[in-house]
Amino acid sequence: MSFERALRDNPAPGSVGDVELRYDAPVLVGEGRGVAGPIRWLPGVLLLAALALGLGALLTLIADPAGPIHVPLAQGLGAGLAVALGGRLERHTRHRRRFVLHFADETVRVDLQGGLWRRPISRTWPFDAVKGLYVVEKRGGVFSLWMEAAKAPGSARTVPVLLVDGVPADDVEALRRLWTTLRAAFGLTRRPTEG
Repeated sequence: MSFERALRDNPAPGSVGDVELRYDAPVLVGEGRGVAGPIRWLPGVLLLAALALGLGALLTLIADPAGPIHVPLAQGLGAGLAVALGGRLERHTRHRRRFVLHFADETVRVDLQGGLWRRPISRTWPFDAVKGLYVVEKRGGVFSLWMEAAKAPGSARTVPVLLVDGVPADDVEALRRLWTTLRAAFGLTRRPTEG
């Protein structure tokens, strides 16, 4: 089944789990939703705290220039730490691209989250390097979509890559449609099954 036919028969949903999807010919983009809830305000709160600590250090130095240096120094270090942590958290919680399927080039690029202290990394695989696409059920009836891709070109070893996470049971039909569409794009429907 070709990708165009799969997309016509099973249009990609607008969103699945923690990913918003949009199709801009010839690419299908899956963008991770930003973090919801109170945690999304934490970067801003940390940056305000940094501003307050920095102003406090400055005012302490102006008010008593001959006074002990450890108080404004501690405030300045606290301000620097709050700025660093706030910046990291802001990058970690914002909306970001999760994957891009480029149909003209027949490649899939996945932006892997690097964690709080590491930079995100991007990996690109040709469609032929994708060896499997799996829906996995986690505890509590929540589903994920994983891609299995060759670790290196021509390698038999594979690496699992999370594409979509946090799909509730009532959204499984949209996940199935996306799974069908991606399998057709990767050519997994044309591969013989092992028996």
